[in-house]
Amino acid sequence: MNRVSIFSLLIANTLLYVSCDSTKANKQNLVPSGLTGEQLSQQHCVSCHAYPSPNLVEKEWWAKGILPKMALRLGMGNKMGYLTNISYEDMMEVSVANIYPDAPAMAPEDWKKIVDFYVKNAPEKPIPQVSKVKATQLSDLFDIQTLENTNNEPSLVTMVKILPNEQALYVAHRGRNRVEKWDKTLQKISEVPTESPVSDVVKTPNNMMALGMGIMDPNDQALGKLWSIAKGSSQTLVEKLRRPVEISMGDLDANGAPDYLICEFGNDIGKLTWYDQNFKLKKEILNFAGIRNATITDINGDKLPDIVVLQTQGDEGIWVLENRGNGEFEPKRVLRFPPIYGSSFIHVVDINKDGYQDIVYTNGDNADASISLKRYHGVHVYLNDGKMNFKRQYFYPMHGASKALSQDFDGDGDMDIAAISFFPDKKQNPAEGFLYFENTGKGFTPHFIEGISDKKWMVMDCGDLDKDGDIDLVLGAFNLQDRDRQSNASSEKRTGVYVLKSKNKTHL
Repeated sequence: MNRVSIFSLLIANTLLYVSCDSTKANKQNLVPSGLTGEQLSQQHCVSCHAYPSPNLVEKEWWAKGILPKMALRLGMGNKMGYLTNISYEDMMEVSVANIYPDAPAMAPEDWKKIVDFYVKNAPEKPIPQVSKVKATQLSDLFDIQTLENTNNEPSLVTMVKILPNEQALYVAHRGRNRVEKWDKTLQKISEVPTESPVSDVVKTPNNMMALGMGIMDPNDQALGKLWSIAKGSSQTLVEKLRRPVEISMGDLDANGAPDYLICEFGNDIGKLTWYDQNFKLKKEILNFAGIRNATITDINGDKLPDIVVLQTQGDEGIWVLENRGNGEFEPKRVLRFPPIYGSSFIHVVDINKDGYQDIVYTNGDNADASISLKRYHGVHVYLNDGKMNFKRQYFYPMHGASKALSQDFDGDGDMDIAAISFFPDKKQNPAEGFLYFENTGKGFTPHFIEGISDKKWMVMDCGDLDKDGDIDLVLGAFNLQDRDRQSNASSEKRTGVYVLKSKNKTHL
């Protein structure tokens, strides 16, 4: 029997099992509740995540995207239809994890009421953003340079990272998977091929490590790896990771040796895992999908390293894991968002310099079940009152915001913000792919940069690349459509990495 026949038989057997099991479950005689659609939504929707108001997205996306996916979570949808449209490997993963249960959570009549409630009360078109200060041009803070693209490849940049102690910039690419090292003059020093696209790198005194995603596109397969790339080739340190997207290093148990936190984003299945200095699994700290980034910092002031985590899938929100000593962490959710909010990144930083760590948060992920312009996407600043109560102090609407970093970019003593968007509104706001928010002392003033803000960016990092005492920025583009361009496409469109070297010298 050939491989294709075996594969087909495995799928058929799996679907037969799912079909039989679903039939048994659906024979349950669930009695309609008699509640209204709104009452039912408030009862069932909040059991898993923050309540999503119908006005968050327009009618068509509730009807054709969000509610059909939610139905699967409640044992109400076309499970067989969904499973036949994903890979066999992913089908097995979600089936074993029982992500989409067979037993319905309510009577069909009740589910119809929920659907009708959302579709009836949702807007026909996206609700516009609130009035905002229009960005003005910034022309004198950064010297803009690009990395030379000698291969004329598509711009499929998956990571950029500045390591100031090395005065080096690391760049990872998808397609011809590799990690490149560039010096402070933007000359390429080395290149290491990798098995899969790299999402992060981390440096220790004796090692250089790269985090490979396995499959970059949404999936739940444990194909990701952590490699050592110190000697110019990759050696596996950790494997069987579910689409890992970030690695953080710190001494979590105060034993004097480095520990590693890996954010396994996954798709429907994910987790935050802790590995010791020998890369042995010490603990699975959190078990849910969509863990985007984790920051190790003493956020409660008790001299122990805590962990601040962003969850971006399903039950979106921000967690603080308080260190109780002896390797134990107590989770506390400090902010919670609706499941279609599009959470994308957090930067933990004392932005108002009052001694307490605050959170700069972006939401703008627009690649899921509701691809529309969302008025609540943008850059948010949440201030910490010192008791880990976080209140939003600033919001700037920015369609598709994917990351924001706060530093004193202009050297005037206060904290500014740089933000990028991967899903900008090219028609109405063509210059919002990158925005710089200048802290004036009374608030933030947004600026765009010509030749930068009219593009869309997937990755960004900042740091003092050339050790001249100021903060530089690096931006990376990921343009899948470039794969179909002709070989003579302009170098401007194919240049995937821009370096914004600060020209500020006022604070030296």
